[in-house]
Amino acid sequence: LPADGVVFALALIVASGAGLAMQIGAAIVFLIVALSVEEIILISNQIAPEKTEVVLRRLHELALAHHRKFMAAILALVGVSLIIRAAGVI
Repeated sequence: LPADGVVFALALIVASGAGLAMQIGAAIVFLIVALSVEEIILISNQIAPEKTEVVLRRLHELALAHHRKFMAAILALVGVSLIIRAAGVI
């Protein structure tokens, strides 16, 4: 897991204003999902290493090509959610 992604996700969970039990549950679900993705990659690398490398290389190139767009979309989503929360809609 990239450290900045984990910190970002945990910051969103803490800033959500949910109760402690809900925050702990959300953190556990986040970790299970994130680690499951990594386990799937490791298992597929054991089964078909060449195909896994090709798929991961394409995914990496896509992420590099659109890095700024992805970050802008994530930050816009967080900003909108914070504005809605501050307005008392949620």
